[in-house]
Amino acid sequence: MADWPVLDWEDALADLERISAGLHAFDLANPARAREILDRRNTALAAVAKLCGESLAAVPDSRLAEIRQRLGRVLEGGNLAAAQWAFLKQQASREWNRWEQLRRALNDARPVNSSSRIDCTG
Repeated sequence: MADWPVLDWEDALADLERISAGLHAFDLANPARAREILDRRNTALAAVAKLCGESLAAVPDSRLAEIRQRLGRVLEGGNLAAAQWAFLKQQASREWNRWEQLRRALNDARPVNSSSRIDCTG
């Protein structure tokens, strides 16, 4: 069996695991930082995918199970982070709808030409 790049695999998997572990810690107040983390994770995923294409056939069976387990944990962590983000997005949308209802109710109680009407359009 051909040699397989053990260190390349270890580095790529460790990088992907490290970056993925931080997915749940996104700061909603800093979307640029969140985008940076997602971009880094995408780059790490691409590195693992490249190794799969180049040398997966050369990975010994004894190590293949470990690689699958590690990738499975990364996937589970990503799924958990996605679920958390979906929940936060849903909560933010609900809150925005409540604020919009409040704004409409307050404005409906004021004359159309009133300077005290609430304008949330920015």
